[in-house]
Amino acid sequence: MKPRQRIGIFGTSGFALEAADVVSLNGGEPLLIAQSMDDAPAIDPGLKNLALIDPALKIVPQSQVDSLELDGFVTAIGNNDVRKRIHDEFASLPWTNLVHPDTTIGESSLRSLSKRRGCIILAGTRVSVNVQFGDFTILNLNASVSHDCLLHDFCNICPG
Repeated sequence: MKPRQRIGIFGTSGFALEAADVVSLNGGEPLLIAQSMDDAPAIDPGLKNLALIDPALKIVPQSQVDSLELDGFVTAIGNNDVRKRIHDEFASLPWTNLVHPDTTIGESSLRSLSKRRGCIILAGTRVSVNVQFGDFTILNLNASVSHDCLLHDFCNICPG
């Protein structure tokens, strides 16, 4: 991600806030996208206190997506089917990848990631060599992916 990019983040839950943090840590400006403004607090009641979390963070309804002038978009929703549905509805958007600065990714795996779009890699993640990424892959906090793995489109890896 290039500095000062404006990134739209589909989602309003804690995962969306984590994605917004990755955007900010990489020098960008996040914008949360809610299915509707009425739904945002119902999906995550903590968003009522958004000004306390980050007063600069804004939320817009999904109905405004086509009029937004942003540099890229991601879908910070853990449900793979929902992520695919949003991609299918907004396939022409400039999907980007988010990588937390506290990650380790092998060089060959990083080349694979650079050819993909819509991936989110959170803090503490470790990816070894020769990992093939799919589009819209999520590697959650502290996930580990060993060598020679194939991550399909819309997969979600969580440690546990």
